[in-house]
Amino acid sequence: MNLSKSKILSYRQCPKRLWLERYQPQLAETSDEADASFTRGHLVGEVARQLYGPGELLFDQGQPDYEAALGRTRAHLTARKPQTLFEAAFVADKVYVMADVLRLTAAGAAITEVKSSGEVKDYHLEDCATQRHVIERAGLKVRRMYLAHINKHFVYRGDGDYRGLLTQVNIAARLKPLQELAPKWIAGAKRTLNADKPDIAPGPQCTEPFECPFHAHCNKAADGYPVGILPRISRKRIEDFAARGITDLRQIPNGELRNEAHERIRVASVRGKAVFDRGAAAPLAGLPYPRFYLDFETINPAVPVWAGTRPFQQIPFQWSLHIQTGAGRRLEHAEFLDLSGADPARAAMTQLLAAVGRKGPVFVYSDFEARVLRDMSMLLPDLAPRLEALRKRLVDLLPITKVAYYHPGMMGSWSIKAVLPTVAPDLSYENLGEVQDGGGAQRAFEEATDPATTPARRAELRSALLRYCGQDSLAMVRLAQFLQRRAR
Repeated sequence: MNLSKSKILSYRQCPKRLWLERYQPQLAETSDEADASFTRGHLVGEVARQLYGPGELLFDQGQPDYEAALGRTRAHLTARKPQTLFEAAFVADKVYVMADVLRLTAAGAAITEVKSSGEVKDYHLEDCATQRHVIERAGLKVRRMYLAHINKHFVYRGDGDYRGLLTQVNIAARLKPLQELAPKWIAGAKRTLNADKPDIAPGPQCTEPFECPFHAHCNKAADGYPVGILPRISRKRIEDFAARGITDLRQIPNGELRNEAHERIRVASVRGKAVFDRGAAAPLAGLPYPRFYLDFETINPAVPVWAGTRPFQQIPFQWSLHIQTGAGRRLEHAEFLDLSGADPARAAMTQLLAAVGRKGPVFVYSDFEARVLRDMSMLLPDLAPRLEALRKRLVDLLPITKVAYYHPGMMGSWSIKAVLPTVAPDLSYENLGEVQDGGGAQRAFEEATDPATTPARRAELRSALLRYCGQDSLAMVRLAQFLQRRAR
């Protein structure tokens, strides 16, 4: 046993990822999103066992024993009686898989694979194709194959009633062509592990279908400005460039890139310095005061926590608001953070509306805050008119920055964390401690609202959350000042 479903998926994303997972795992940098995804999957699995039960759990994530799970599975299959098994384990051709829900009936075996996403995705089908192939190679004929995913329209009624949270889809027909490929994937993965490290340049595969934990390592190892840092460039385009001996942006001939953002990145990389469009940033100077700079932190559980909320709904538990009452005047600051564990939405929105008043531009970075405000308008209909009025005041700095500014140090990204070091290096997220991004904020919120968390630890988390969210809104102040200053 040296492969698993997840390892086959790693191979399908990038053979180099699989090789590094096996031989150099210490180079991995697990993202907060990956940790959150694991936790989300675990919680959805628990709910699935309630909905598909009663049944017997054969594998305990808290005390993983793969050999024991295989033995328990064999014993239950030998019994040849109708039953429902959770996390039944199988191995064939040195590939190990587990079935989330295995129902043994007189009509045969039916498997339901449970996913914590809101739809069936292509890699889910590949995952299930590998699973079915291995299980049938292990000797169990699978008669029916389903995939259960989150029903995004489900509204939680409260009291632990999650009936309707999962939507089950029959995927048997969609798996047939993929099952023929599964043996080839397995063979390819084995060849990869028996060879030297693959030489694969960074590209779209680094983030699709999910962030690779070796993304940072591969980009650091790459010299110069790899073609793959161009946003949304296709893998085929990267391969076409490579076939011509072009692996660095600076090698691309002038005028060949038709995408304006791609060309801006190329020009800055060639020049080795920032490029700036004064006209794109000029409108900022005409905006009135007071000016507000708003950042939300939210929690979006796949399994809703509070009655009346939906899966993946972004519920704000924190905001930071920096305020400029006039040019050159001292910044003011307001903030909100609720770690009580109760639904924070109403208090967050009520206090925000009081802090922003009824006039003045409200700067944000991306459309995230607009989407949250729109969602809150539906969740809190009595506040909807004022929330909609606030949403119309938003000024998104991201599209302005994308057109106005690019620095080679941003390495193809306009995320606030890529832009900020090039305009305000004194504001470092690395110095913030354990909460350095949105995923970390979510994890801190979950820990802080856990009844088992001590008051001292909760105070630490509160302090870390306030520092992080405060820096996000302050970063927008510094960015807007930079853009406006350079536009003169």
